[in-house]
Amino acid sequence: MIWYENRGTSVATGVVITENYDPDFIFITSNPLPTTPNNIWNIGNLNPGQKGYITIIGKVKENLTTSKVLVNRVTIDSNETEPYTTTLNTNVNYPILTLTKQHLLLLMFDRIKSE
Repeated sequence: MIWYENRGTSVATGVVITENYDPDFIFITSNPLPTTPNNIWNIGNLNPGQKGYITIIGKVKENLTTSKVLVNRVTIDSNETEPYTTTLNTNVNYPILTLTKQHLLLLMFDRIKSE
């Protein structure tokens, strides 16, 4: 989730938020939807004290190591300000499950044969 706010005393115009996803992150959707591709939101004007947020839904690419760190960078910019960037590192930990299956019918057949 990206939280943004104008903590200043004047209106910020032309506000744009850009999310730079880690290469191992797959974007699915967001609320609100991005303005262009899947990582740029044109917020427009942001009044003093006005704030909002963007919820991003995605998934991690398969076959990553069990302790991968995803690095995401988000930048907010406006006509009146210099770009401000922050970084979030997310540890991805997940179980690795295995499954073994045997054919019960073959086991029963072998058992009948030996009796």
